[in-house]
Amino acid sequence: MQATAFLFSGDVQELLDGSCPEKVSAVHPLWEQAMRDWGPWCEGRVALDGPDGGDLGVTGWTAARSGTGNVFICRDCSSAFDVAWKLNGGGGGAEWDAVLSLTQWTGRGQVRRPWQSMPGNLHVVWRSPMVPGEWDGLTSLIPAWLTARVLESLGWEVRLKWPNDLVWNGKKIGGILAEQRGETVMVGLGLNLVAAPASGMLRDGAAFPAGAMGGRIGPATCWDRLVSEYESWYKHNLPVLRPEHFAEAFSDVLLWKDHLVAVGEHDEGRADVRGVVLGVSDDGGLLLSVDGKVRRITSGDIRLLE
Repeated sequence: MQATAFLFSGDVQELLDGSCPEKVSAVHPLWEQAMRDWGPWCEGRVALDGPDGGDLGVTGWTAARSGTGNVFICRDCSSAFDVAWKLNGGGGGAEWDAVLSLTQWTGRGQVRRPWQSMPGNLHVVWRSPMVPGEWDGLTSLIPAWLTARVLESLGWEVRLKWPNDLVWNGKKIGGILAEQRGETVMVGLGLNLVAAPASGMLRDGAAFPAGAMGGRIGPATCWDRLVSEYESWYKHNLPVLRPEHFAEAFSDVLLWKDHLVAVGEHDEGRADVRGVVLGVSDDGGLLLSVDGKVRRITSGDIRLLE
C-alpha cells in the first residue's frame, strides 16, 4: 500500500498550527527541498476514528510517497510526541507512521528536559514496533544505534553517549527518547541537521556543546533513509539476534569506552559513581568497572574524568 505525506492545514488548539506547502517551503531551504521531494501536493482529507467511532475528518494537504510509513507534517506544534499520541488515539498511528514538525514550542528530551527545536533540523516521532520482552531495556538504544549506523554511512562518524545521545566531532548533534503506553511505543529523534542551540540554552553541566551537521542533508531525505533502515532491521535482524549480541554492537560505538567516567545518578543526594566504561548490558544498563568489580548503572548523567 502506498504511503502518504499529510500536512495539517488547520490549527488544533494547544496542539498544532496548520499551514500550506508554500508557507512550509518558505521557512527554510531544507524544507523547501523536502516539500518538493514529497510533492506534488493537493488538498485532501484523512479519515481518523474518534473515541466514539466517528470520523474526525482531519483536513490538510496530501501527497503520495514511496517511503516507509505515512508522514504527518506540522508547521509548529507543542511537541511531535503530543501529536503522535493524539493521532494514535484517533487511529492514525500505524507502525512506522511518523510526525515531523518544523518547530516545537515544548519539545522534550531525556528526563523530560526541554529540547529546543530550530527550523531545518529533524524533529520526528514515530510509532515503533514492540520488541520481545527480553529486549525491553533496549527500546531506545536500538534506534539510537541504528541512527548512528545510517549517519556513518552518510559520512558522519557518530558515537553514542549512553544512553542515547548522538555525538559527532566532539559535539552533541541529537538525541533519542522513547515513550511507552500500554502496548504502544513512540520514539522521538531530534537531529541538528543545520543549526544548534546557543550555549546559553544548554542545561548546566552539559557534557558537550551542541553541534550541527552542516546542512548537507534535509529532513525528508534524512527521514526516508532512517526509517528504511529501521524497518529493515526490525523485520530481518531482530528476530534472529539475542540482546547480548546487540549490546556488543552498541558497545562498539559507545563513547568513552575503556575510559574513566563519573555517573551522576538521577536520584538526588546520591554520590557520583566513578569507574571505567566497559560497555552496556543486555538490558541497556551501563557497565562500569568500579574498584575491580562490575557495576551496572540504569540511569544517570555521564561525564569524562580523564
